[in-house]
Amino acid sequence: LRDYVGIAGVTTEEEFYNFVLKDYKKTLAIQKFIGEEATEEELKEYYKENYSDSLTVKHILIEVDKEAEDADKEDKKAYDAAVKLIQKLNKTDKEKLDKKFEELAENNSDDTATYSNGGLVENFTKSEVDEAFWKASEKLKDGEYTKEPVKSTYGYHIILKVSTKKVEAFKDIKKDVIKSYAESLLNSDTNLFNKKWAELRE
Repeated sequence: LRDYVGIAGVTTEEEFYNFVLKDYKKTLAIQKFIGEEATEEELKEYYKENYSDSLTVKHILIEVDKEAEDADKEDKKAYDAAVKLIQKLNKTDKEKLDKKFEELAENNSDDTATYSNGGLVENFTKSEVDEAFWKASEKLKDGEYTKEPVKSTYGYHIILKVSTKKVEAFKDIKKDVIKSYAESLLNSDTNLFNKKWAELRE
């Protein structure tokens, strides 16, 4: 509360609550206003660009040292290391593949956030990962892995597809799409909130 003392007349807990509530209501009103102005085509295009299936995969990352004196040499070194891991997977029986992949991830992956869990990355969408990583993951069938190393901004990946969760249809989540669409416009233009607030007041 001390951080808000002197702002908008806030001096008590009740005034602070009312200040936050009013601000929240204004935000909702502006989001609704922007959503009502949007055409069906604009909303569907936004849905197409920003909503996707969510995927769960396991991956192994071999990082490339971008600060190395010989960048090409380091890139090839990482690529070759990834190829060797794929070759080990190629020699693994199908029923043992998942366990083998987890073992290779734990012992070889440079992704410190996932290697201890067998390289598991759960329920990510298109906008949350590197484009190359997404495209490679999306193409795989459940239980399949990439037969060639996948290069991203982080290095080379070997990806094993675990599962796919289909995105909800536009008509079923239209309210959520409108809210997200409005938020994206407001975040990209700091003057838009005040502009739309003035229009709404009119």
